[in-house]
Amino acid sequence: AKPTIGNVTQFNAVSHKTFRSLASDPGKINFNHRLHLLPGQIRNSYRKPSAGEPPLPTKQLECASCHALDASPPATGAAPSAGAYMLPISFDRHCRECHPLTIPGESKSVRHGLKMKELREAVVGAIAPEINFKFSPSQPRLLIPGKDLGQSEAHAAAQNVAAEAEGKLNSLYSARCLYCHKRAGEKSESQKGETRKPADVAASEIPTVWLKHARFDHSAHRLVKCKECHAAKDAEASEKELDPSNLWPEKSDAVMIPSVAVCVNCHAPPVVTTKGALQGGARFDCAECHRYHQGTPPSNSSKVKGR
Repeated sequence: AKPTIGNVTQFNAVSHKTFRSLASDPGKINFNHRLHLLPGQIRNSYRKPSAGEPPLPTKQLECASCHALDASPPATGAAPSAGAYMLPISFDRHCRECHPLTIPGESKSVRHGLKMKELREAVVGAIAPEINFKFSPSQPRLLIPGKDLGQSEAHAAAQNVAAEAEGKLNSLYSARCLYCHKRAGEKSESQKGETRKPADVAASEIPTVWLKHARFDHSAHRLVKCKECHAAKDAEASEKELDPSNLWPEKSDAVMIPSVAVCVNCHAPPVVTTKGALQGGARFDCAECHRYHQGTPPSNSSKVKGR
C-alpha cells in the first residue's frame, strides 16, 4: 500500500517533514565512508609488508576520488541538466587499485562481477592453465582396450588441481568477495574473517538517484562543499575504527543524503541570524524540486535509465 502523504503547506521541517525515499539504504554493499577518508589508506589493503620492507604506498582519498558528476548532455527535455547526478560507482575504476582481486598465493587476478561458476573456472585456469577444467575427476574417461592414457596420473593431477583451486577459491571468496558483498538471498551481513561456502553474491543495488520523488541538480550546488550536506562522512573517527585490527566496514547502511533540516538552511525565506549572517534566500516553492502532477520520475528519465 502506498504511504499516506499529508498536505504540505510550506517547505520546512515541520510541514514537509522527511524525504520518504531516504527511509533506508537499499544497497547491499558493506562500505564505510569514514574509514576510507582517514589518512594513510594503503593502496593494496590485502598485502602485508615483509620484514625489512619499506612501508606500503598510501593514498589519501577525497569525495571526488569516487564521486564524479555526469557531464553528458541532456537527452530529452524531461531529463536533468548535465552534471545533475553522480556517475555510478565502478569497481574497476574506483576500487581495484586498493582492493585487487588477486588469487591467494598467485600473481594473477580475477575479473570482478563473475558468477560463482565462472569464478571457479577462472581460479582453476589461473593455477593450472594446461588442465582442461571441464574434465571432471568424478567422471573419469573410459580406457580404450590396448591403450594406456595415463589415466591414473591424469586423474590424480586433476584431483590435486581441483582441491587446490577449491581452497584458493574459499580464501578468495571469504577475504575478498564477502569483504564488501552480501551473499545472495541472505539478509544478515557476514562477520569479519568468517568462512562461508562460496556462492553467488547479491547485486549491489546502489541507487543512482536517491530522491525518487523530486529532482536535484548537483551542478547548481557546486559552490557548496560536500561536507556541508553530507556531514556524516566528516564525523570524528573512534579509536576502534583507527585500530588496524578493526578495519571491517561498519555502519554501511547509514543514509548520508541530507534531510529537510539541511535543505532549509538555504531554501527558505531570507533571514538575518543573531550573528548578523544572512541565511536562506534560495527558492523554496514546490516546483523548485517537484514536477507538476509528478511528471517523469528522475530514475526513469532517458538520461538516467540504463546507467
